[in-house]
Amino acid sequence: MLIDFLNEVLKGEQEPIVDLTYHKNERLGDIVPDRKAIFDIYCENEKAEKSLWNYRLMAIYMISILGFAYDCSPEEKDKFRYDVKLRDKDIDRPYYDKLTFIYFEMPKFNKKLEDLESRYEKWLYPLGEIRLV
Repeated sequence: MLIDFLNEVLKGEQEPIVDLTYHKNERLGDIVPDRKAIFDIYCENEKAEKSLWNYRLMAIYMISILGFAYDCSPEEKDKFRYDVKLRDKDIDRPYYDKLTFIYFEMPKFNKKLEDLESRYEKWLYPLGEIRLV
């Protein structure tokens, strides 16, 4: 299921993922309501390219599913996905073009079940239904 989700999120960015390797890097908070994060899922695509940690890094994606929305301008009120790349402010160019941060602000994903049109939207719908306590 995770491969299918990642392939929908990264469609057009990378070759389809065919295999995953998990590394135990879960960081839990001290008490239940504290945040947690899970790192290091290594992916292999159809070309047998792997995202390994070495000096010839393949593309790296950090995907965050947020239960809140940042303050935004009125023209961004319906924008729920942000693909962010690091830029050097002095020379105004990407610092490392293979590093992408993808943020989903799920409170802004407002589609109803009957309005879902794509597999991508069908993956996002249940994530929008999750309510953090």
